[in-house]
Amino acid sequence: MLRILLLLGCFLHLQIFANELLSKEAARIQYAYLKLKQVPSSLSLQEEFISAFPAHKKAFLRIFQPEEFDQLYDSSHDYIELLKRASVNYPREVLHKCIEIGKNLVWDADAVNDLQGSTTSIAIGHPGIFISEVRYLSQAEQRKLFQFLADVEDHSACPEYELLTECLNETHAPELATMMQEAKRRRMRQKGH
Repeated sequence: MLRILLLLGCFLHLQIFANELLSKEAARIQYAYLKLKQVPSSLSLQEEFISAFPAHKKAFLRIFQPEEFDQLYDSSHDYIELLKRASVNYPREVLHKCIEIGKNLVWDADAVNDLQGSTTSIAIGHPGIFISEVRYLSQAEQRKLFQFLADVEDHSACPEYELLTECLNETHAPELATMMQEAKRRRMRQKGH
C-alpha cells in the first residue's frame, strides 16, 4: 500500500512539474479541457473550452504545434476533437475559431491537419453558418482559407472538400464554391499532389 501511495505521489509531482512548464495560455486551455472531459455534456464548460481555445494562428501554433514539440503538442488531436464535439451545440462559435485560425495557416501535419479536417467537417454540417462566417472575410482571406482547406495530398482520398463545395452550391453561395474549386485546381497542379 505504501508503495502505491509513493507512486501516486510521484505521479502527481510529475504532473504538477509538467504543468509548470506550460505557458499560461496552454495551461488555461488544458484546465478548460480537463473540466469539460469530466462533464462533457455541460454547456457552460463547452463555452468555457471554446473561449479558452486559441483565437488566431500564432496562438494555435504556439500551443498545439510549437517548434519544440512541447506545450500541448502531444495531445493536440484530443483538444481539436473536443472542439469539434462542442460544435454540436455551438457551431457558429467553433467555426468562427476554426476560420479565424485557418485563414492564415499553411497545411502541416499533426494539429494543423486536424484543424483542417475538423473545419471542413463542421462546415459540411453547417454550411449556412460557414457561408456567413466566410463572407465576413476579405476576398484575400477567403482565398487563403480555401487554399488551406484544399491543401490535401490526394483529393480523391478526401471527398469532404468536394462535398463542402457541393454544399456551398446548394446553399446559394456559388461564388464561394467557385473559389474552392479554383483552390483545388491550383493544389492539384502543384508537385507532390
